[in-house]
Amino acid sequence: MSAYANILATFLAGAGMREHGNFAGITALAMVPIMTGVAGVVDFVSLNNKSGKLQNSLDILALAIATKYYSGMSGDELTRSWR
Repeated sequence: MSAYANILATFLAGAGMREHGNFAGITALAMVPIMTGVAGVVDFVSLNNKSGKLQNSLDILALAIATKYYSGMSGDELTRSWR
């Protein structure tokens, strides 16, 4: 078990016997996993937005190429038009 889990288990075992002052301590210990979860969600959303922008850019590129060239062009014509 990790050191954090040991501290949390010890604190929670003794917290049941006390009547006052438990909220601040439990909240402080609970903030670590809560903030880790929030940070993970923020990273996931950011990555998802970036992948969406990349996909949109690639779609625009494909459409630009498709509108410039048509299927009847030979390989030489395609090569010459890039220069």
